[in-house]
Amino acid sequence: MLNFIYAELWRYFHRPAGKALLILAAGLPVLLSLYIFIGLHWVQMGDIFTQTVGVVAVLMPFAGIFFLVGIVDVSFADELRRATLKNNLAAGVSRPVIYGGKILSGLLLAILHLVLALAAFSLSAAPLLSLDIGEIYGSVGLLLLEVLPLWLGALGLLYLLYFNFRSGLQAVAAVTFGSLFLFPILSAVNVPAAEIISQLNLAEWLAKMMTQPMSKALVLECWAVGCCYFAVCAAGGWLFFRRREIR
Repeated sequence: MLNFIYAELWRYFHRPAGKALLILAAGLPVLLSLYIFIGLHWVQMGDIFTQTVGVVAVLMPFAGIFFLVGIVDVSFADELRRATLKNNLAAGVSRPVIYGGKILSGLLLAILHLVLALAAFSLSAAPLLSLDIGEIYGSVGLLLLEVLPLWLGALGLLYLLYFNFRSGLQAVAAVTFGSLFLFPILSAVNVPAAEIISQLNLAEWLAKMMTQPMSKALVLECWAVGCCYFAVCAAGGWLFFRRREIR
């Protein structure tokens, strides 16, 4: 398993798209600091601390989803369409190792990109905005408590789709269709389960965090939803993958 994870990470870091995502993870937070700095001095944005926390809170949830899609797409590299998964099987790598190794490597890459983005923001915001970074993270850290499990659930869902669609484009299209059309349509149907169905949409939960005040109950709900998404999607993906003919 460790050798397989190492191979997955090595391949990711040696792909141009993987390097580009790392550059974006480090560069976009710096651009965000510059944007706030320019707004403070030229557009009179007001209280710098409030503005900084507000901008980060709005961008963080959906920016994380963008990076997760990119990470999974680059690391998976359309292996079903290109028929490269069979090479691992032919080399004696078992299906559990392939499945678990890809998900664990995806988790490690997601954590790396998050840490890199936070570090880049800290190093750029401190000199440009003259802010106490510890105070900023005291507020943003609360948002992380809510968003991390939802990102985890999104990661599980992405791997479920990438393992069972022949191309990354089809997997992303399925995610987009579900978020923008399927869940709203099901929620609009006048059935007793409509409210429950509407609560299953991760996009709705990400939006919910930005409209509701932080509370212990909301944090627990986010962890319950995100962990359930990850567990169900990981289990479902494995059930499909173990029966799938790889050729």
